[in-house]
Amino acid sequence: MPEKMNFTKASLLALEPIPDKRRRVYDEKQKGLAVYVSPTGSKTFYCIRKVDGKVEEIRIGDAATVTIETARTTAAGIINQIAAGTNPAEQRRIKRAEMAFSDLFSEWVKDCRAKGKKSLGNDERNYRLHLQGIAKKKLSEIERSHIRSLHRIVSTGAGIYQGNRVLALVRAVFNFGIKALDIPGLSNPAAGLKMNREESRDRRLHPDEMPRFFEALAAEENSDMRDYVMLSLLTGARRSNVLAMTWAEVNMERRTWIIPGSKAKAKEKYYRTLNRCRHGRATGPRRGIRGAGVGISLALARQATLSSLRRAGRGCCNGQASRTCVCMTCVVLWRPSRSTREYLWPS
Repeated sequence: MPEKMNFTKASLLALEPIPDKRRRVYDEKQKGLAVYVSPTGSKTFYCIRKVDGKVEEIRIGDAATVTIETARTTAAGIINQIAAGTNPAEQRRIKRAEMAFSDLFSEWVKDCRAKGKKSLGNDERNYRLHLQGIAKKKLSEIERSHIRSLHRIVSTGAGIYQGNRVLALVRAVFNFGIKALDIPGLSNPAAGLKMNREESRDRRLHPDEMPRFFEALAAEENSDMRDYVMLSLLTGARRSNVLAMTWAEVNMERRTWIIPGSKAKAKEKYYRTLNRCRHGRATGPRRGIRGAGVGISLALARQATLSSLRRAGRGCCNGQASRTCVCMTCVVLWRPSRSTREYLWPS
């Protein structure tokens, strides 16, 4: 016969553990409600019912934190769900097995790495800095209100551009789960959320600024840095392409630079014509383009640009490089091709 008693605070406190065995006691007042007493003395409420011929034990909570009345109400609700044809125990098992956002992000990273996504490092940094609050949440637990609040917090703390990048990242990860992994019932909580309004910068280096800049650049002691900046400005190529530039990509006779598809953002090979000035930077003692696969770091490249601009009397207005700043330093540092194209080789 199952052990039964009327659950009260006093009766629960009086329950003694049995060595090497869990003790189960049913409540006389609420059908299906039981308390398990472990060999160590801890007590836990369960609702025990038979569902489709199988006994299911559904945990309600620790008797030290869940009141008897709450346990009875919860047990009654579970029994009603079972009567309506739902198996709460099965639902909990499915939820425990459900993928968390961190798991989905890991799968997305693997897919992006296989496809050679160039900005993956930025995405992983944004995840590490801004998405830890939802990383351990089950996908079904993440709601639009969570993402909307996250977008607002990041936009306030790190800027509107960063907020947009984080929102786009969350949207991309959920879309991957829906379209690539076919996760059943998954919806995208970031879909349709409004991005911050971004304004394109129209600031350029003016013709009267260019001579001062090139004079200051010529005074740069590090020839590798000096040539990096010159090649960036004169070719208008992306910084990552210039930093990864090798001699095998340059044809001196034809004065062309072939950027392979593996390094190009669009994954397609394209050509840069080297005019006399650009060609001159890639000749001589072979300093403008260092050996195959060997280039200066992005940090040193930025340092060279900043130091040259400061010598030209155009230091950054707020003391550090910024995408949103419109001083001469930031314009050259973040948009070298736009800054010089119309002045150095107008079409």
